[in-house]
Amino acid sequence: MAERGLDRWLRPRYVFPALAALLVLGVLLTPQDDQDPRSRVMTTHSQSEWGVVTIYKTLNELHIPVSRRETPLRAPLDSDAVYFVLAPMINPSARESSALLDAVRRGAGLVVVAENGPPLSDSVGVGRSTVLKHPLHVVVDSLFGTAGHPAWDPPPDTSNAPVRNDRPSFLISPADQGARAFFRYVLGAPKSDSDSTRVFAPDTVTLLSARADGREESEHTVIMGRQLGRGRIVMIADANFLRNGALAHAEGGVLTVRLLEWVSRGAPKPVVFDEYHQGYGSHDNLVGTIYRGLRGDPAGRALLQLALASLLLILALSVRPIAPVRAAIIERRSPLEHVGALSRAYAAVGATRLASRRLVRGLRRRHPLGATGALDDDGYLRLLRERAAGVAADAAFLHRAIHEPLPAAEFARAGLAIDHIERTLTS
Repeated sequence: MAERGLDRWLRPRYVFPALAALLVLGVLLTPQDDQDPRSRVMTTHSQSEWGVVTIYKTLNELHIPVSRRETPLRAPLDSDAVYFVLAPMINPSARESSALLDAVRRGAGLVVVAENGPPLSDSVGVGRSTVLKHPLHVVVDSLFGTAGHPAWDPPPDTSNAPVRNDRPSFLISPADQGARAFFRYVLGAPKSDSDSTRVFAPDTVTLLSARADGREESEHTVIMGRQLGRGRIVMIADANFLRNGALAHAEGGVLTVRLLEWVSRGAPKPVVFDEYHQGYGSHDNLVGTIYRGLRGDPAGRALLQLALASLLLILALSVRPIAPVRAAIIERRSPLEHVGALSRAYAAVGATRLASRRLVRGLRRRHPLGATGALDDDGYLRLLRERAAGVAADAAFLHRAIHEPLPAAEFARAGLAIDHIERTLTS
């Protein structure tokens, strides 16, 4: 009885709903992975600790014009602006990178997170290291002076002004602990595809460096600047100091402002945050691409018309004004059923002569004796008496049976006569 009860609960109508309920509970109760890169997008739309809406609001409070760009970076871009492209989820294309760098050459500023591989980082000529197990700390003794004052004045806004590399272009306050720890550092680009040696472009300057455990031999560049035409580029290895979680404690704000001052040469310029490559705005998708292809391309319109015509043809062939009548199926009898039915029919009407003729014709088909098709049953039976000895009495009885009605008891002799003739002919 216990086994029967268990089998009842193992039926599909109980098992499948239980599995579906477990799947829903698993999806609802599974904790979200905090290490998911999508949860750490550096977007000004995010209020979480990983977003950068705080720096957006901070710059707005400082009366610096800020805006969000949710369209592709197509040329020509405004050369009187500073563009923030912070570790985008969607890498800018080569054409967009070219448009950005063209705006920088004409005087714009650019703040980017150095990455490995995307077209923009390749064009700038930098990358960044892997995540370090222990953070790098800003070198306070050699890079910091008096509470955020520049060590030297930036060069005037001229395209021929030299870029100094002996001192950093800005300083931050030693009290900004949040801007003093980095888990990556900036790497130069290889000399060629086959060379592993990394070098920085000659027009770059170290804006901020850090070292591990206070050792001078482990000092690395964590923020780098570059002069490009009339504009400047800031390349950051680790931009966590820009996130809401760091700026909420007034850490890293000074560094952000100093970076903006350096990249804009101290002149107030509007700041534009790239949100299009963080997933905002109108992006191409599969449905939209197919729609535009079917609507805007001649071949697409022809394909659409062909599809509509096919649908109309299917509709015309499938719809019926009158419900179809179920076709009657006649089951055919088997050969044995035919034999039984014929025997009952012949017996019912006493058709002994007809049955005898059928028996004689079967005998003629199996043993023709060289007779032609023009020979009738009587002629065949005469030929049989002449060529086969010992069957004369059987042939005479069959001759009588095909011409005279026989009683049922006597008709049985016809089958015995056929059997005796066949055994005689085959022996």
